[in-house]
Amino acid sequence: MEKKNVTGVVQNDTIASIQSNILTEIVSPLLGLATAIAFALFLYGIVRFLIARANGDSAKFEAGRWHLIWGSVGLTILLSLWGILISIADFTGSNIWFAK
Repeated sequence: MEKKNVTGVVQNDTIASIQSNILTEIVSPLLGLATAIAFALFLYGIVRFLIARANGDSAKFEAGRWHLIWGSVGLTILLSLWGILISIADFTGSNIWFAK
């Protein structure tokens, strides 16, 4: 399958190719990885929170609570970033998230 360049406002083919490679090969996978890590931290916090609550261990309960809080903050930030980037792509007429 032939890889398509990201389309948008860049008129120079060389720059468009470099931009396409950076966005589709580096930025998009890193955002996906960061989102997966934040989700895993969130799930870890839930499990730790529930186990500590069932056992009555207040120290582990607090640690699980903080994992839960920071995991949800990270997810909120990352999902907002995805939304902003998709909005920019729509505004500029780019196919950034679909160029594979």
